[in-house]
Amino acid sequence: MIVRAPVGEVDGAGQTVHAPWRPGALVAAVTIVTFLSVLRNDFVNWDDVDNFLKNPHYRGLGWANLRWMFTTAHLGHYIPVTWLTLGLDYVLWGMNPWGYHLTAILLHATNALVFYFLAYRVLALSFASSSAAASPSDAGPEDPRPGRDCGPDRGLVLGALTAALLFSVHPLRVESVAWITERRDLVAGLFCLLAVLAYLEAWSRGTMGRLRVGWYGASVGLFALALLSKSIVVGLPLVLLALDVYPLRRRPLRGLLVEKAPFLLASVIVGVVTLVIGVRSGLTADLATLGVVDRLAISAHSFCFYLWKTVVPWPLSPLYELHYPVRLLAATYLVPGVAVVTTLAAVIGLRRRWPAGLTACTAYVALLLPVSGLLQNGHQIAADRYTYLACLGWAVMGGAGVTWCWRAKGAGALPPRLALLLGALSATAIVACAALSTLQIRVWRDSEILWRHAVAVDPGSAFAHYHLAGAFSILGKGEQARAEYAAAIALVPDVLDAKGLFYASLGRELHTAGDLEGAERNYTAALRYARNDETALNNLGVIYALQGNDQAALDLFVRLLRVAPGHAAMRRPPLKFEGRLQKRRE
Repeated sequence: MIVRAPVGEVDGAGQTVHAPWRPGALVAAVTIVTFLSVLRNDFVNWDDVDNFLKNPHYRGLGWANLRWMFTTAHLGHYIPVTWLTLGLDYVLWGMNPWGYHLTAILLHATNALVFYFLAYRVLALSFASSSAAASPSDAGPEDPRPGRDCGPDRGLVLGALTAALLFSVHPLRVESVAWITERRDLVAGLFCLLAVLAYLEAWSRGTMGRLRVGWYGASVGLFALALLSKSIVVGLPLVLLALDVYPLRRRPLRGLLVEKAPFLLASVIVGVVTLVIGVRSGLTADLATLGVVDRLAISAHSFCFYLWKTVVPWPLSPLYELHYPVRLLAATYLVPGVAVVTTLAAVIGLRRRWPAGLTACTAYVALLLPVSGLLQNGHQIAADRYTYLACLGWAVMGGAGVTWCWRAKGAGALPPRLALLLGALSATAIVACAALSTLQIRVWRDSEILWRHAVAVDPGSAFAHYHLAGAFSILGKGEQARAEYAAAIALVPDVLDAKGLFYASLGRELHTAGDLEGAERNYTAALRYARNDETALNNLGVIYALQGNDQAALDLFVRLLRVAPGHAAMRRPPLKFEGRLQKRRE
């Protein structure tokens, strides 16, 4: 089946091109097959526990559930649209992880299909613009007009097919699909891709350089839904502006900026809200811990890291830990810093001869900037999930290479054998990515496998050891859990409050094993690093009460009541303290 590409792209001869469905269906099918083994995976002890196993609020689509979804920034994320999909999952599957994974696979396959059509259109526009620029007598690039209909361009089909598969089966996608918590990547990705398609449709159907109002409004609305799925898409207005410059070749720039006002306003609102939530929840690192220069160095590292992992996607890890202190003159930061400055200078210098490069780089930076480290959030220096949208431009560039080879072969500018070799290399790269993805999916099978892998990739990761300890604790492997907690404590720097959490966790494990002396020692250490750690305050208070040190126990319970009045222990405190704590409440 063949349908007309809805954005009215033209080829170099002024002929309307068509987007065939069958290659898109192939992309979706290959994506589903590649990720099918995700169905065997379980919830993992990395946000899944707090998001799903201990969270009754999202379970359903009743009024109470909807109110919670739209009024709560759970774990520092305001993602009501994503929660809607998870609430529907609960209605359909209950707490069976199989169903959640099935929805994730279908969403990712849908994104791959949508991206196939988007890549096809961008490639058609790019090659049409290039042809028009080379042949001034043809239809001008600023207002291409469709001529007579023709069949699909095989070069464009192969290029779009390549781009879509490079995106969908790449191992960097595994984290977004296999980790149930990261449903937000898939939902935001869908609305983001649809917003770009609607924008191109608005341009195609517009007249006199103006966008068609209906499709323009649809693009803004879809972008708003993407923002409410995950705030990482705040950079999309810059991507649209880059597409205006190339391949759409729209002018003037001032008018284009005014046109982006609704997109920019939505981005600013969501960006500010997200920043405030991050600061209030303590997720965002302060300037005392990470200075401005440190953040710039981390950002440069991120930009280079993702490009490297796109080319060489192994080994991958669920956690690439940010190790303190940031040593600016170390190769880890110095080399990426030089590389970023050099690359940006080259791309800007070549912007007239290679405008596609500038568009791809702009999209990459714009979609990665919020999570690049400038606003450091969390303990990671990078994360595979951040590439879900940011690396789409590079996939299109890969597809453009295939289209160029096909056309060069047809024009006799490329020997058939060389073209065949390049095509075989492209196919090999896609197959290799799919194979590596199936291996990476196994890493996410359960918590123990996940964190054993993370420790193997980076033995110096304190947080990987900590989460592995948590996995052992859930499985009842107390001795192994205590060893991993001790390893985490030894590795985590003193400047992080997390050291208090680690001590409290080891104390709880010792407490469970009956070692009250060891538990007391670790709870006390925990409060030195995290004065308001709830676990340490409550459990140390219990130990003091057992020892008969009632005043010390009461002091700790009062502190816990002050910092966490809703804590379960404060709802039913030890009987001999209940009266005095009630007076404190009043």
